[in-house]
Amino acid sequence: MHLFEWLRAHPAVPTVASVVSLGVLIATVLLLPVLVARMPPYYFLRLAKPGPVRWRHPILRGVVVVLKNVVGFVLLLVGLGMIFLPGPGVLTILIALGLLNFPGKRALELRLLRARQVRRALGWLRKRAGQPPFLLPGDELPPGVGEAQDAPGSSEAQDDRAASDQ
Repeated sequence: MHLFEWLRAHPAVPTVASVVSLGVLIATVLLLPVLVARMPPYYFLRLAKPGPVRWRHPILRGVVVVLKNVVGFVLLLVGLGMIFLPGPGVLTILIALGLLNFPGKRALELRLLRARQVRRALGWLRKRAGQPPFLLPGDELPPGVGEAQDAPGSSEAQDDRAASDQ
């Protein structure tokens, strides 16, 4: 059975796909600027891979990781569909890749972030929100920031704060 015959036999599929595509487009337009602005500028400087969640209960953490990967996989499929349907297919695929866990993910993220168009778009969003641009490994750090390992949230920065609290 050819694709067009199948679509004629299932007329609700294109409608549902279009509604989902439109919903993802609206959610992306509304949420992406907020999420990009809320990320700290040193977010991509982490040297060690952080845990997906900070909860200590292993079952709860496992459930969250599985759900995050399922949502990422669904978004990946929807994004691939949006390449042929109306909607932000490439952006949805990027969001999906951010949710999924796979080997080489960090290298892929950094490679995408170093692309001129991506860096310019993220910088524009952050500037509109009054935030400094993202710092990437290898970037020259602005005065007063310190080394990448001293970014807030790193173990060295936490040790420094703990020592100053005493």
